[in-house]
Amino acid sequence: MKKVLMLALLLALILPAVSADTGPHPSATISFNVTYADGTGTGDFLASIIVCDADDCSIDTSDMCVQGICNFHYYRIERIPSQLELQAKIQGKKFTSDVFNFSWTKSSLNYDAVIGNDGAVILAPSPVQYRKPYEYNGTIGIINESLGNNSNGNVEMSDLASAMIVTIIIELAVAIIMLKRWKIKAKKWKKPLLTIFLADIITVPLVWALFYVLSEAISAIYPWSMLIAIIIAEALAIVAEAYILFAFNKKLLSLKKSFWLSIAMNIASFVIGTLALAVFL
Repeated sequence: MKKVLMLALLLALILPAVSADTGPHPSATISFNVTYADGTGTGDFLASIIVCDADDCSIDTSDMCVQGICNFHYYRIERIPSQLELQAKIQGKKFTSDVFNFSWTKSSLNYDAVIGNDGAVILAPSPVQYRKPYEYNGTIGIINESLGNNSNGNVEMSDLASAMIVTIIIELAVAIIMLKRWKIKAKKWKKPLLTIFLADIITVPLVWALFYVLSEAISAIYPWSMLIAIIIAEALAIVAEAYILFAFNKKLLSLKKSFWLSIAMNIASFVIGTLALAVFL
């Protein structure tokens, strides 16, 4: 009981600093290419994402658009509001689009925004990823985008490291509970726990990398690409960890028990990580 309480306290201290839970939840950038209906460019201007709740509308985030390209960064893709409007301020005039819906299960993060003669802004999903050609700071220069600040959903290395730490803590805790349930003596825990530790160091980066590759590949043919990618990546992680556990602990764990343990650990790390993040952040 004391070990469980200490683990809960450790999680409470770590999770507020975690910017990504143990499942792959990427950061994202919604990008727009804003042009006039006659094909002319819109230049540099300020644009905002507007979110409306009942009769109240407010600015969610703003960006200085360069040569008509606007990038709105969200550090977690599921934090993007489900209903948004694009508002552009060009030469003293405001142009606002109709409400458009966003679902993180759909990978469309890029839009063409065309300003008509009547001032209406028409949005259409685009397969093209729009990046600002220059950094807007009064001088012309190549934009300096850090890893994790792009629309492919890449993440910072700190996100990956945080996810790995939380994954290891949760999965080791689950493993101890399962080993106790199977009445395996504590003196025999060292090898399976070490195996889990090393397996997580290998599989967490691979799961995240596989998630991004799959989400990009599937997005071209199926709209629920991110959800499908998460399911496939997590399923492969379960299989990989089960066989790694069995390979190094054949005298202690059968293949069946290795799979049950892997399933329990991965479900716990994904679900508990997500819930904990929602509570603490």
